Amino acid sequence: MARDLELAGLKGGVTSTLFARTMLCLVGLLAISGATSVLSWGVALSGAVHIGLFVSALVLLFVSTSMAESDSLWALLPAGLFAGLFGYMLGPTLSNHVETLGAGTVTFAVAATTGMMAICGAVASVVAIPYRKFEGPLLLILFGLIIFGSWRAVSGIDLAHVDLLYSLIGSGVFVIYFLVDFARLYDRGRAGATGWGEASLHALNLYLDYINLLLHILAAAEE
Repeated sequence: MARDLELAGLKGGVTSTLFARTMLCLVGLLAISGATSVLSWGVALSGAVHIGLFVSALVLLFVSTSMAESDSLWALLPAGLFAGLFGYMLGPTLSNHVETLGAGTVTFAVAATTGMMAICGAVASVVAIPYRKFEGPLLLILFGLIIFGSWRAVSGIDLAHVDLLYSLIGSGVFVIYFLVDFARLYDRGRAGATGWGEASLHALNLYLDYINLLLHILAAAEE
């Protein structure tokens, strides 16, 4: 009995360690993105620059994934660089939203996104979520959203009601992704993972959920 309690205590500490490291990484990633978005605030980036930044971000994301088993602080470097590039790409979009919606609305959207993340994290900590069952369907829906969004960007056709529905569906998808990614984080913590590499990978997942949910909320507000 004493041995069981000791093991339970150790597992609880492991979970707390991975969670704390992940949250620390996530705050850092968001701060880096916020700082680099200022550098491109109001700047019209060319298509070639966008493609170059996007490809570079994908490479850094792959490097971060490959370093998931590392416990070195160097594992945080590619994730930080990824957030920096992504933030630079987001600068023009955020500045446009501030111009059209106002700083107050954008601030409210950031607060709503942060609050939803906190709620999902709390729910996933007390509810057993079978996250593996959601991964396939979510990925298919996400691909559908990407294809539709790409078509909208190229076509330029004005579909106000459809765009609103697209933004609402996208918001719902990334709320579910928050639940799935938090559930995966807690599961890996219980399995004994504590490394900085893994923490940075979980932080990247949550970072992408956060940014995408924020953008969909802002897009819905535009409609």
